[in-house]
Amino acid sequence: MKRNFILLGLLLAGTFLGQAQTKEQVTTLSLEAAVDLGLQNNHALRIQRKQTEIAQNNVFVGNSGQLPTISLVGNGNYSNNNSDLEIRTFQQDPAPPLVRFDESGVASTTLNAVVQADYIVFAGFSGRYRYQLSQTQLGMAKLKQEALIQQTVVDITTLFGEIVKLQRQEELLQETLEIDRERLQKVQDRFDFGKATGLEILRAKTDLNTDTNALEEVTLAREKLLSQLNVLIGKPAAANYRLSMVFERQAPKSEAELMKTAQQKNPLLQLARQGQLAAEQQLALSRSASLPQLSAFANYGYFNQQNDVQQLAEIENIGYGLGLSFRYQLFNGNQNRKATQTARLGGESALLKTQQAEARIEAQVAQEWNTLQTLNRQLVRREQDLKTYEETFARTRDRYFNGKLSSLDLREVQMALLQAKMEVDVTKVNIVQTTIRLNALTGELQQVR
Repeated sequence: MKRNFILLGLLLAGTFLGQAQTKEQVTTLSLEAAVDLGLQNNHALRIQRKQTEIAQNNVFVGNSGQLPTISLVGNGNYSNNNSDLEIRTFQQDPAPPLVRFDESGVASTTLNAVVQADYIVFAGFSGRYRYQLSQTQLGMAKLKQEALIQQTVVDITTLFGEIVKLQRQEELLQETLEIDRERLQKVQDRFDFGKATGLEILRAKTDLNTDTNALEEVTLAREKLLSQLNVLIGKPAAANYRLSMVFERQAPKSEAELMKTAQQKNPLLQLARQGQLAAEQQLALSRSASLPQLSAFANYGYFNQQNDVQQLAEIENIGYGLGLSFRYQLFNGNQNRKATQTARLGGESALLKTQQAEARIEAQVAQEWNTLQTLNRQLVRREQDLKTYEETFARTRDRYFNGKLSSLDLREVQMALLQAKMEVDVTKVNIVQTTIRLNALTGELQQVR
């Protein structure tokens, strides 16, 4: 089966986050590759695929009772008894004499074989309703699979994005540590020339230790989430690699357009509607049980019986037979009436579930769309702020190395720059995650061909 993943156009071109420049060669995993692995190895999805195959296997005309059944039936009997028989002679006499037989060890052998075809001519259209219901159940199984696929993609993207955030934080902290070491060396040189105090050296060392501890905590958190991702996509739990996510700005669709698409394509909403259709078919099926049933049969067979002590010493028949059977159930303890009431209540429940799904999905689409608009506006402002912080840090660093500012001034601007970079990167990841969730709601996250 060929898969065509539509990850919102976010996996198109240009690296975004998560490609650290490390000394050792580390494998890089893209979001698209992680999703592909997850859809291949996720156990819940594999189970649902089997359920879909089962539903597909149950859709055939014969399973709904609309085809005749052909049976080969055979039996043989042997008996050996003590027999006491009185047989009239049928003479022209008001009281004809009787012939009495009193024998022991009387044997009788019967052989019977027949090929019979049975066909239900009419049963209240129940066969047609059962076939339609099996088709609907297949459609529901496919929709459950599609919904699970999309939820799996959302889960992988969410976890992937959180790891990317931590990974990016690691990279920025590593850059910060390089600056910390450079700053400590500069303070040490200035101290050697009597231009810095021991307190400045202590502060520089404390900042270095603080950032080192922060880096270790972030690394530990990233490795923990990476282990969870490995389980989700079917990799060994201890597998270690870097993640790469791609970001590209796109013009968002209007809220009204997204709402319309969600109403048409959201798999959970379609599943609720299919459940409503199944309830209607179940109601029709339950009503058909109250209608009469007409059956027909045709057979061809052989019969042979041999008797020791009977007037008919041997009976042998070979030939065919035809017949019709009519059945109309007048009363069965109100079972049909109760089944119809239950099916009707099931239809009402299915309608309420559909209405609930429509309201919930509409609210979720509105929420995710508003979140995406807010994130896009925030990204523009934060990128503008980042340029300002980068320029400020460059000037502050030059002035610090020229002896015009203290290490505390450099540290303050350095931390502000780190925070600005993190805010930009986190916002980008949040945009990717939100857009993935939004496309899952509109049923456009993935298409399977």
